[in-house]
Amino acid sequence: MPHRPCRLAAVLLAFAALAGCQTGDAVKPPAEALFVLGRTTEADIRAQYGAPTSSERETTPQGSATGLPSGGSPFDAVPFEGTYTRLRYALTNEAEARLLGGDTKTKTAEFLLWNDVLIDYHFNSSFEADATTFDLARLKDVAIGRTIEAQVISLLGPPSGRGIFPAVRDPGSHVLHYNYFAVHQGFFVWQRDVQRQHADVLIDEHGFVQAYRGDDDAALPMNRR
Repeated sequence: MPHRPCRLAAVLLAFAALAGCQTGDAVKPPAEALFVLGRTTEADIRAQYGAPTSSERETTPQGSATGLPSGGSPFDAVPFEGTYTRLRYALTNEAEARLLGGDTKTKTAEFLLWNDVLIDYHFNSSFEADATTFDLARLKDVAIGRTIEAQVISLLGPPSGRGIFPAVRDPGSHVLHYNYFAVHQGFFVWQRDVQRQHADVLIDEHGFVQAYRGDDDAALPMNRR
């Protein structure tokens, strides 16, 4: 049955983008013991984080993606029929930074649920206490088909997010997300640089790296005049 997953694709793939500088309740890194892919519900997330800064819901029609797609990237989401919910939590010290100077710090935690079951989440922080920095250059040491998940974590550190089918294309595989976004303030108010790093490492059903991707935008100028 033909379908048009454009809006859904935006919901599934826009995780790395920040939701502006909105304030929210305390945002802490998702603990793997509390946020279990394929089991955690929206009520569980709200019990830990409270009311989200923002939320979105979308229901795909019956009959969507009744068969798995062929080709494409293994990182592609599958727009299965059902209800998708995205919860976003955001925290910033922007008001304090404007008053006292210094860098604007942000935290975001985003959760994607399918039929009220968690299938993907991302966390980003530029606060020193729980910054999600990682060494993107270590991706070159990852070997597809040979490196296992524990070795990836040894190279890059603990992931700041994870995802499973249908947030990725293949049942049985899961993705490790690494994200870092920071804004550095210069001497003048209009002098701001943005640092952005992102990496995804896909682990197959046997525990080996199936694919990986990454990008690094370091110290890109932001013209605020």
